[in-house]
Formats: sequence, structure tokens, C-alpha cells
Amino acid sequence: MPDPTILPTLPEWVTLGGCCIGPDVVDRRCEGCGHEWTAEGTSTETELHFGTDLWDEITPVARRAGPRRAAIAFLGNDAPDLLGKFCSRDRLVVNAGSRALASGATSPVALETLFERGVQLRSYDRLHAKVIVTREWAVIGSSNASNASNRSEEAVVITCDPTLVKDARTMVDGLWTQSVVIDREFIMRAKRITKDASAAGTGVPGVIGTELFPPRPVRRVHFAENESVEVSAEVHEAMCEARTAARRESRPGLTLESWWDPSRSSARAEDVLIRFTCDDDDCDVEQPSRIVSKTKVPGAGNGWVYVLQSMRDRDGVWLSEVADTLIAAELDVDDLNGAIVDDPDFIESILELWEEDGDRGGPP
Repeated sequence: MPDPTILPTLPEWVTLGGCCIGPDVVDRRCEGCGHEWTAEGTSTETELHFGTDLWDEITPVARRAGPRRAAIAFLGNDAPDLLGKFCSRDRLVVNAGSRALASGATSPVALETLFERGVQLRSYDRLHAKVIVTREWAVIGSSNASNASNRSEEAVVITCDPTLVKDARTMVDGLWTQSVVIDREFIMRAKRITKDASAAGTGVPGVIGTELFPPRPVRRVHFAENESVEVSAEVHEAMCEARTAARRESRPGLTLESWWDPSRSSARAEDVLIRFTCDDDDCDVEQPSRIVSKTKVPGAGNGWVYVLQSMRDRDGVWLSEVADTLIAAELDVDDLNGAIVDDPDFIESILELWEEDGDRGGPP
């Protein structure tokens, strides 16, 4: 944290480590980012955030100038993306104890990705805190680094108060000295623990068995028309790698597949995708698939590789049979491709189409 500086009146002045540029600053408040200054010129912003999708607020802070320090109990597969620019100068303490790994709370896939990126990793098996510290900012709250956390009602405080930032850094540094080093051997052992637990049917917290799939809550449902698309060797390789990386999501009665969409980018992990195929007479609407992960393929345009999880042996339905439900959900049945549903009541009514009486006599 630089020494506090009296906020000058010169419009070209750059304040507080380059965060705010003079023309944006009006009456000691930056209209660009909302930061405020006291009469002495020190930034005083401390904000409480509560609700879902809090990583939309946390990730930009995690991308700020380092070195970065963090103590985050549990990591989902998507943690490396949520943590932004964490790299070789940065330290991360997680709970990668046997119980956390066996329950699926901490992902060895995420550990491996961060390790390959050069992040310094350690494990403390009693950790339940969630703290991120950059050079000038701190995030303190309840959000684990996972999209599952994005679906929950969480609370975090984001602050650049120098005392809080210093105290948070001291806390993380103290945990660091008490923690076990995570190296390649540790990660291989973590993978075995997770694999053995999955084979034994331990499961992941919050994921219900196949009697109710997709697991609730579902935040968004996307519709996509199946199209015949020729993929490059690079995309094919990425599809195979993505499916392999998602093997920890394997469950009895469920299947995993990789799917390439050359244009769709708005879908997120944990959203639901419903695909359909049309002919001259009707459309076969496939069962809902849970999006496990999405991967960008360099040099492959705007497309994404998705890993999808679905139930085994669940039939699709004919569009003509379910059109009334879709219309009631304010969907245009003549133009479903690309449609997104985010209303909870509409989502539930759509998902129930595949859950009533088991077999609705849909397409074979």
C-alpha cells in the first residue's frame, strides 16, 4: 500500500497506486470504480456483498496487482478461472485433507491446474476460511472458489482499508507456515483418494442422486439445436482432454460427454443445456444435461468445448407434446435455438417434463 497522498486538484493526477485517473475523480469519488477518499486523501472503500454470483465481484479483485495471498477452504474444478491471474509469485492455502478430497469438496484437477501455472500451494486440513489478499485489497467472506458457491447465498467484504489488508495478509502468512506443501506427488495421491471415493459412491456435497436430475437449484436453462459440425484436430483433442479432466463427476446412472459449440459462450458450468434435433415433422427434444465445464480452444474462433452430464436411458420428448409448457415459459417454439430461461418457476416446469411418470413415450 503506498503512503496516503492528499488528493490534488490537478485533473491529470493518478492516485492510489494507479487505480483512479484524475478525470474520473469528482468530489473525492472516482466515477469509474466508485472509490472514495477521506479529507486526507486515503481510499476508504469497504463494501459488504451478499447474494449469489459473488465471484463476479471477487474475480476482478483477485486479478489486481500482487503478490497475492489466499486461504480458501475448498476449490471446484473451475477455481483456476475464478482466481484470475494467480501465478508463480502467489500463494494459496486450501483444505486438501483426505475428507475434503473424498467428499469432492476440493478438486485435485483444480490443484493440478494451479500447480502447473506455478502457484505455490499448501494444504491445511482444518481450514474453513475464505480470504484473498492482493497488494492493496482483501476479500473476506464465505465463498469457496467454485461455481457451486456462485449458486448459494454468500457474503463477502471487499476492502482496501490498509489495516484490514495487513491483518488479512498476516493471517494467511501464518497459515502458510503451518501447512503441508502440495507438490506433484501430493496431487497424484489426491487424485487416488478422489477416484476411490467416487468408486465407493461417496458423492459430492449438494449433488443429489439420479432420482432428481439435474440437481437443484438450476440457475439457467439454454436451448441449442444439434447441428452437424466438422471439428478440427485441435478441437477434437480438447474435447477428449476436457472429458478426461471431468471424470471425477462420474456417478452411477449418469453419463459424461464432450460437446463442441462453435458460437455459444454465455453458458456457464452448472447451467443446464437442452438440445434438440428437428426434421420435417417434429423436433426430438433431448433430456436436460448439466454443464460440468467449459473450455476455450485457442485459435478455434468463438467456440467452446462443454462437458455435459446426463442420465442414462432417459428418453427425449417430442416438441409438439411439450409446446404448451414451453410457450407458457415465454419461449418461441419456432425459434428455440439460443433461447435462455432464468425464471425459477419456468425452469422447474421445463425440467419436470422429463420427471413425470418416468417415461413419457418420447422419441426412441
